[in-house]
Amino acid sequence: LWDHVHCNFPNDMINIKKGEITMDNNPIVYTVSDVASILKIGINQAYDLVKSGAFLCKKLNHKYIIPVTTFNNWLYSEDCI
Repeated sequence: LWDHVHCNFPNDMINIKKGEITMDNNPIVYTVSDVASILKIGINQAYDLVKSGAFLCKKLNHKYIIPVTTFNNWLYSEDCI
């Protein structure tokens, strides 16, 4: 899945394994399951939220990925409160 990803970061900063992308051991994208877990909502509600366009997400090989910074900006914005 991630074999074709090329980054301009030193190899020790980016870690790509089992479909998870991390930088310095911190995730740089979330999955829909991650969003559900963080918000303590069901997976269907998480999919509805992702599809609503509330925050930026990309569909990659039939999976949604959500940039951590985009999600966090939405989460801590006044629109979300």
